[in-house]
Amino acid sequence: MNPKTLTKSILLLAFVVAISCADEPNLQRTDVSPVKVRNGMLEFADKLAYNKVSQQLDAMSPDQLNEWEKSLPGFISIRSIYEKATLEEEIFLDNGGKPGEHSAFVQQHAEALAFVREDVMQPNLPPHTERHLSSFVNEKGFVKIGNSIFEYRSGSIKEIQDGDESKIAQLEKYSVSDPSQKILVITFTRIKINPKDIKIAFTGNSSCTGYTSGGGQRVKGNIDLHLAQMVTDGQLYWSAYVNIYATNQEKRLGIWSGKRTSQLYIYGSVDVGPDWGSFIVDVGTGGDLQTTLSTSYSFPYRLAANASNPYMSGTMTYYGRDGSSCSI
Repeated sequence: MNPKTLTKSILLLAFVVAISCADEPNLQRTDVSPVKVRNGMLEFADKLAYNKVSQQLDAMSPDQLNEWEKSLPGFISIRSIYEKATLEEEIFLDNGGKPGEHSAFVQQHAEALAFVREDVMQPNLPPHTERHLSSFVNEKGFVKIGNSIFEYRSGSIKEIQDGDESKIAQLEKYSVSDPSQKILVITFTRIKINPKDIKIAFTGNSSCTGYTSGGGQRVKGNIDLHLAQMVTDGQLYWSAYVNIYATNQEKRLGIWSGKRTSQLYIYGSVDVGPDWGSFIVDVGTGGDLQTTLSTSYSFPYRLAANASNPYMSGTMTYYGRDGSSCSI
């Protein structure tokens, strides 16, 4: 085993030890934040407590987030699982893993992971996810805030409004809201966009790839447009969400894999029409070492009867390490 792989294996052992401590149901309070752990799920007293901790976590570095999670015995976040999965995938590729195949850990925790593309993995969370959410939900996507239990997944958000935990096992069968059962469902659907009469049309998923002159490094970027539907009080609402991703990669032994680097940057401007809004993208990793850079933009909910089908037009440029770039 080479030294690089040995180092990664040691890090993985630490993750295994941490996860093994979360097997038994428990109820514990911490002195770090107004939150408790029960049966592997975080529970916040109310929305105020949730917002308070959210603000704290948004200001934390990755190392501080790890320390915060360690102060919550019995809880393993989807963020931690994703980070370990990323490390496992790197070791898998180092040891000759083939593109399109995945490590045993990723297969074991497939429910917690989603693939934007075959080679870009992310936590299985909604497209408009805020940074702190991945630190709050467990592997199955659950967190409790006040009296409500929330399940967050890439295709939906579901809320058990009366906090009845016996409904969790049946939640999968609910694709629409059921007021009689106090269950609210928000679903996300990629929009099919007509490219006519617009400068650049972004279909459900548009992507680009740019290589360095030597061909050993590349940057890949993509942008998604989603439609969220919500039924509440007998009314149908919807909203548009735009998700932007970028990743650096390097070629090792003929296989493209993620490259941890702070040299990743996105710039561009986009209109979401005809009457939703527009935004300017000007973001970078901020020096944090990470495989994928992502950012999201959401638009206000509208009554379905008054909402128009959104589309996107504009330009987006992704800049990677060593001068690689591509534009959509």
